[in-house]
Amino acid sequence: MLTLVMSGCNSGPKENSAAGAAKVELKNVDGKSRLYVNGQEFFVNGGGCEFGNIEALAQHGANAMRTWRVDNGQRSGIQVLDEAQKHGIMVMMGIEVARERHGFDYNGPKRSSRLAWMGYR
Repeated sequence: MLTLVMSGCNSGPKENSAAGAAKVELKNVDGKSRLYVNGQEFFVNGGGCEFGNIEALAQHGANAMRTWRVDNGQRSGIQVLDEAQKHGIMVMMGIEVARERHGFDYNGPKRSSRLAWMGYR
């Protein structure tokens, strides 16, 4: 079983609980991986929403969304999480990392500090 915590999300679809983290787990059930949020099986119905309208996403039945970065230049990560929680949307918040194709050298001098920040050694 893998346990993840999604900070700033609510307890599940369409439930506006107090702000806090939801406990997200991947469980093996009868040989198949299943996603659980706060102990209840969770089926993702959503999409990417970098700059989109979170309210409209919820109005169309979504229960989840993902971003590509914490701060997209229009809204901070906290603003995105607050808006999503207001509309009962779970968020998989992307954390932007440097990419080699954009010139970052993981073998260069910034490597150790960058990887330490990401939790690697």
